[in-house]
Amino acid sequence: MNNNKFIFMTNTMRSGSSYLTRILSSNKQIALSYDSLNFFRYTFNRYENVHLEKNFVKLIKDTAFRLKNRFGLDVNCDVCVKDASEHGFSYASAYWVLLNSIFNNHKGLYLGDKEALAWTKIPIFLDMFPEGKVIITLRDPRDIVSSFKKITIAPGNDYVIALFNAIDLVNHARRYVTIYPKNIHIVQFEKLKIDMEKEVKKL
Repeated sequence: MNNNKFIFMTNTMRSGSSYLTRILSSNKQIALSYDSLNFFRYTFNRYENVHLEKNFVKLIKDTAFRLKNRFGLDVNCDVCVKDASEHGFSYASAYWVLLNSIFNNHKGLYLGDKEALAWTKIPIFLDMFPEGKVIITLRDPRDIVSSFKKITIAPGNDYVIALFNAIDLVNHARRYVTIYPKNIHIVQFEKLKIDMEKEVKKL
């Protein structure tokens, strides 16, 4: 685990984060999942006493089952448990071995997960990986709402929830960059469109 550095990307819906994920993943040093692992939504804090091997094994097998049936991704459970045992069973080691398995023992430096609507989990991620890096993607809320309205199956005016999500992310981002100035980088989608090379170099 000491050979990797960890990235966590979070965003609202329709924020351009999928585009940014593809850009970053073109770098051979970076392996960044795209809304597949969703570690904090489906795994974190859902297992009691995860430090016990039997509970950790269940965590890995449950996640492997979901990734295989939802996305066709293969996870080698035995290797995950073996690798994690060398560092101690924990949610941090689970995050590492699952990503490592998804990307087939990626030889690059950075491993990461993109998970939408998970900005409140940033402090947890940085508690697990104090040297980790967080990328927050922001976009004009008017564009987010307009885009989300076109593709959502939410009935009536429920699409407006996208606006409140965008506002909440902005509020959290402003606070987090002051608390974790060395760990968090904010990408504005509009700036990325105007000068992609400049923004990617910052990243």
